Amino acid sequence: MPPVNSSQRLTRSLLLAVFSVTIGTWYPLGFSLTNINAPEDVIVQWMRTVECHRSLHANADDSTLWCRPAYYNETHQLLKENFVLNSLWALVGCSLIVGCFVSIWIANYMMARLGMKVTFYICNAVVAVGVALCGCCVVAKSYALFIIGRFVVGMGLGVSISAASIYIAEISPVRLRGALGTVPSLLYGSGMLTAAILGLPQILGSEETWTGLSWFLFLPVILHFVSLPFCPESPRYLLLNKKDKVNGEKALQWLRKSADVKEEIRDRKRRSCRRRSTHRLGDWSVQRQLLRRNILICVAIIIDQRFTGYVAVYTYSTAIFSSVGLARLQSMYGTIGLMFVQTMSGVSGMLLMDKAGRRKLLIAGNIGCTLAMVLLTVFSLLVNRGVCPQCQWGGLAAVLAFIILFGIGPASVPWVLTAEMFDKSSRSSAMTVVMACCHAAGGTVAAVFPLMMTSLDAWTFLVFAGIMTVFTVFFWWTVVETKGKTFSEIQAILWQKYNKQD
Repeated sequence: MPPVNSSQRLTRSLLLAVFSVTIGTWYPLGFSLTNINAPEDVIVQWMRTVECHRSLHANADDSTLWCRPAYYNETHQLLKENFVLNSLWALVGCSLIVGCFVSIWIANYMMARLGMKVTFYICNAVVAVGVALCGCCVVAKSYALFIIGRFVVGMGLGVSISAASIYIAEISPVRLRGALGTVPSLLYGSGMLTAAILGLPQILGSEETWTGLSWFLFLPVILHFVSLPFCPESPRYLLLNKKDKVNGEKALQWLRKSADVKEEIRDRKRRSCRRRSTHRLGDWSVQRQLLRRNILICVAIIIDQRFTGYVAVYTYSTAIFSSVGLARLQSMYGTIGLMFVQTMSGVSGMLLMDKAGRRKLLIAGNIGCTLAMVLLTVFSLLVNRGVCPQCQWGGLAAVLAFIILFGIGPASVPWVLTAEMFDKSSRSSAMTVVMACCHAAGGTVAAVFPLMMTSLDAWTFLVFAGIMTVFTVFFWWTVVETKGKTFSEIQAILWQKYNKQD
């Protein structure tokens, strides 16, 4: 076999840079999304206690609703009979994603004006403030403070996860861009797994210690602050935005562990000049049409990812397992198994991304997730109606199958494709739009799912299956394969495909 070009090697410096930006962005996002999952019963009971004291102090008529004794295994019934409590719990679940949605609109401005590294530092400081607010909620006896803290954490992560995806795409060699582009999903799953394990009652999921799940987030924040100074600014940002050839060359040399990066720099400049020439001589209406179509496809991919129901599965998996007949502790262990499977499937997705290709993984994963949701609906109905009590294990298997198939395809592909389908001039703006739609859809699912579960019960999962079916047909006709191609080659393929369709 011919030797691999030095610019295409996986170096320790490149790995450090990728790890640094993901441990401080995607890992906290996965952890924050899931750290209310296992201790759901404890948090809901604490919220009832806070409101009970307030209603007794105010001599409110509804004090009985908040103060009557209840066991942990009655949480689902409590949420069903108390609309205000259910709405507050839905707000807890979606506040993180709403914060991401609000902040994403300044991501493009921050990355263009401040660069990637300064953006990461600012966002990490915001996350630290949100963590402190969440950690102090019990002392302050305020569930509003907990909701606000999760919102602030989302504000910091909304910008940083967008910057992380673009940064990884810009520092990665073409041959490794797909594999390294799945690292955020891998760390995202690792964050979820960590939250599921720490959320066990015997660790941090008890009445006295559940706020420790919030304080734990300081660990990745500190790791990010410590490792980021060793990483360079994005070479593309330095070369094309700042016109800083000296530091751009130094950044590439550090990432590639090679002094000979002049050919890569010349190649980047040639592609940049070619794009500027195209913008001067081309038909602007055609270019805008190409951009709109690319954004439409990427938005559809990310909305499909959110409406697979995975946000609901990850945020409320303990409640889902309980709804198919598992005991509370069994549901918690099921959640840990689910997060472990998610992490392992993320590794599989990393290995397959540059072999099977993005399009195949996306479509095959979508079909598999649809079938898993249909089976989960069937098993849940059989258990709830007493026809087949043993089918609770079938429901567990259906959820695990969903996670495997989701982790291999729909979990990672959207972020890789979004970073690949746009050139430098439009990539950050396109990522902003896609991320905004991502958080809007995710927030909608997280907020509506508890209400859907109390009204539609097991039929909830069939709704997600129907949505995935529609999107799978759309992807079959619109998504192109980008595996192993440079950004310029991808733009040429898209241009040719859309011109043929016209």
